[in-house]
Amino acid sequence: MHGKAFSICVFVVMAISAGNAQISGDRSPMERGFRPKLSMPDALKAAEKFVDSKHVDLTHFWLYEAKYRVFGGLPQYAGWYFWWVNESGALGDYVEVFVTMDGKCRRLPSM
Repeated sequence: MHGKAFSICVFVVMAISAGNAQISGDRSPMERGFRPKLSMPDALKAAEKFVDSKHVDLTHFWLYEAKYRVFGGLPQYAGWYFWWVNESGALGDYVEVFVTMDGKCRRLPSM
C-alpha cells in the first residue's frame, strides 16, 4: 500500500515540476547546480580592499545589499554586486561596487 502511494506522489511532483519548467522557460542558476567561481566572502574582501585603495571612507556606511548579478549587453559580465548606504540615510550617498569572477573591481556611479 505504501509503495503505491509513494509512486503516485512521485509522479505528481514530477508532473508539477515539469509544468513549472515549461512555464518559467529558463531555470535559475540554483536549479542548474551553478556555483560562482569567486565566493561571496572573497569578493567582499576584494571590494573592501578596492574601496580602501580609492580612499573612500566606509566608516559611516553599512552593507545594505550583496548579490550575484550579471551586467552588460554583449559581452555580459557575471559577478558580485555590493551596495553600502550611509547611516544618515541621505539620498545619493552610497557606494556600489561590482566584482567580476576574476576579482576585478569597479565602482558604479552614484547620484
